[in-house]
Amino acid sequence: VERNRCLPLSLWHGKVQQQQQRLHCRQTFYGKTTVALDLVINPLRVATAHGVKVLCLVVGKPATNETENLRSNELLQASKVMMMLFTPSGDLITANIAARVYYSMALVK
Repeated sequence: VERNRCLPLSLWHGKVQQQQQRLHCRQTFYGKTTVALDLVINPLRVATAHGVKVLCLVVGKPATNETENLRSNELLQASKVMMMLFTPSGDLITANIAARVYYSMALVK
């Protein structure tokens, strides 16, 4: 299953309710605690007194820590912001590409 960034809620209407497609995506929700969920947005046909309506049924489960860690690492490596991680004694543990280019590979062991 391919996981994509979620479409804005306004576009769910077209994809899910009109075209009756199932969407898979990962969405991060920010608040006191940040939570990343893998979402499946399904069309749900409901019979009403005024005819059949198609609604969105959203099912989410927490993204695994392993998946999130890999994703975060890839994002940090590709970032244009220079980032370096050191031990408490000052030894370089890792640096992303932007930092390596700026400070030169001599710093990276």
